[in-house]
Amino acid sequence: GLLMTIAFFTLALSEFALALGFARALIPSKGSYISVLLLNLAGVGMVVTGIFQGDVKSLHPPGTTTSLIHWIGAGLSFLSLMIATFLLSNCFKTDSRWRPFQRSSFALSVIIVLALVAFGAFVMLGWVGIGERIYIAACVLWLLCASVQLWRLVL
Repeated sequence: GLLMTIAFFTLALSEFALALGFARALIPSKGSYISVLLLNLAGVGMVVTGIFQGDVKSLHPPGTTTSLIHWIGAGLSFLSLMIATFLLSNCFKTDSRWRPFQRSSFALSVIIVLALVAFGAFVMLGWVGIGERIYIAACVLWLLCASVQLWRLVL
């Protein structure tokens, strides 16, 4: 409903903002460039997810074209963000300002993967919403921690 749509757009905005912050704060490299690109792609996926609502009443989503587009947007966002977190963890290793956050970032990246596995398990049980929220919570935790670290470096 409306609350999830607002959540998807807010998540997209946070991904775009963090991508901009990383573009300015990270040492330029192939990995940082790809990571920023993937964060922006994750934001685009969340916008698509917010525009096209999921089919929550269908037993086997996606049941409609709109729901299919919602799932494609979510999948694009989930995969892009997950890859970006691992690439950024690697970038943090080579930047002395970010090195203290590298292990935490990597651990949170692993938690995101585990949350995605849990999401898959919940989908098989028909509990899509619960799995989705667990995965989004893990992603938001990484985004929040990375944002706090970026804020500390800027100050």
